[in-house]
Parts: sequence; structure tokens; C-alpha cells
Amino acid sequence: MAASGSAAKGKGGDPGEIDISSLSVEQLQTLMKQVEQELTGLKQSYGALKSAEQRFRTSREAVAGLKTTPDGEEVLVPLTTSLFVPGRIKATSRVLVDVGTGFYVGKSLDDASAILEKKEKSIVETTNSIARQVREKEAGAEAISQMMYMKGQAARAAAAGRTA
Repeated sequence: MAASGSAAKGKGGDPGEIDISSLSVEQLQTLMKQVEQELTGLKQSYGALKSAEQRFRTSREAVAGLKTTPDGEEVLVPLTTSLFVPGRIKATSRVLVDVGTGFYVGKSLDDASAILEKKEKSIVETTNSIARQVREKEAGAEAISQMMYMKGQAARAAAAGRTA
């Protein structure tokens, strides 16, 4: 069972959409669990992408800073996130850029900046897409929750009518 944001609002017609008003409370609960799992996965992906976006932005800023750094400048070279060793910049005109899957290519500062900017832009677009999906899933979850509440109220009212 899959429900998009519009499916959860009770609209039907599109493939993969479910008219939630036709589902039982038990089916709604199952659907809600599925939507919550999907939301968890999307939010984890969103967080990882935001982190990657920040890393590319920081790398691009570092490349920009190298443009004004003279050769032979002393720097701290990170070995881990909390361990650094002193070093000297041999040449500031070229850097190694990770172009994917662990492959590094020597590039000029301008080319490196362009690569990093392109990767950052791609990640931003993907992040925005995931953010839209999260909003749609959250709207779907809200609609499912409301439908569960309404069906629960209706069942209680019917039970109260039978006992009166």
C-alpha cells in the first residue's frame, strides 16, 4: 500500500494512490506505519545530504582561501577530525579533487571550485526534492491520522447508539 500526499487526502485516480476513506482503521494503521517508515528514511537522507552540502561548501571556501595563500604557508593538516599535524603548502595553484568513488584528479583552483560548486548545486537540488517529498508524506500522515480519528469517533458513536 502506498499513499502519496494527495492519496492520503482521499483523492483517487492516479496509479499508486489510495482513497483512505475506504480503508478500515486497521488498514489505516498499517498505512500509517508504512508512511512513518518512509518519512524516517527520507529524513535520514535529507540529513546526510545537508551534511554533504555543507562539506562541499566548506571545500569551495577553502579553495577560495588558497587563492590568496602564498606558497610555503604553514598550515595544520587534518589527519582525523580531531588530530592535526603541521605542514607547509608546496604549491597553491593546483589541488586534488575527489571526483567520486575515491578518484582524485589534480585541478587548478578555478576548475576545482567549479567542480565543487556543481556538486553542491546537484546536492541542493536533490535535498530540495527530498524536502518536498517529506512535506507530502507529512501531509499524508496527517490526513491518515485525521481519518483514523474520524473513523474511531464514528465507531464510538455507533457503539454508544447500540447500547442506548
